[in-house]
Amino acid sequence: MIFGILGGLTAALINSADYLFSARFLIYHKSPVRLLVISSVLMMIISLPAMFLLVPFSTIPCLWKFLAETVLASTFFLIGQGSCFAAMRFFEASRLSSLLGLKILVLSAIFMLSGHLLNFWQITAVCIAAAAAVMFNWSGTQPVPWKGWALLASTLIGFSLTDMVETSLVRQIHEYSQFSQLRSALATVPLLYSALGILLLPGLIFYRPDKDQLCKAFPHAILWLVSQVFLLSCYA
Repeated sequence: MIFGILGGLTAALINSADYLFSARFLIYHKSPVRLLVISSVLMMIISLPAMFLLVPFSTIPCLWKFLAETVLASTFFLIGQGSCFAAMRFFEASRLSSLLGLKILVLSAIFMLSGHLLNFWQITAVCIAAAAAVMFNWSGTQPVPWKGWALLASTLIGFSLTDMVETSLVRQIHEYSQFSQLRSALATVPLLYSALGILLLPGLIFYRPDKDQLCKAFPHAILWLVSQVFLLSCYA
């Protein structure tokens, strides 16, 4: 339990730093889609060797279904991350990072709509996280147009659905390979981001990066991958 809490806290701290680098890229290059394409391809380059080393493809009985879920998770992530980058036009990076704490509300809603119930402590944790996100943004901020809030909602939904499919992938790797849950979580990260980069490779035709763009996107790619390792370790 303590490991899970520390993993989640570490993931949140790294994500906060990551959004600063994302905002820096957007200040210079103004294109959320360009950042999404370039960073995804960079993450693919980093993830592919780890995927072949860590993912036990030969032990998975219904591989096409497993890969379809991987593509689904990548698609949900595209929606969430693309919306997040676009939302940075309306929110400061520090403010947006805190508002992403509202994801726990979306996850709880999806969990309950699927027929599950939350216990007292889970409800308390959801309320505290939501209250903290709201209080941090209560004063001293400029009004945000409805487009900004719509992009925030799209971000929260996309990331929440990604988390749920990722958790399913972790459980399948654990069940079929007999890996520990931690190792299964570590295998899921390069699997997902390799698939994501492959999906976005054609985007390089339209968003061919120069050296400056690669240098500014690279910190985001590294920090995001590291934060996801801690996040999925937390789930494990």
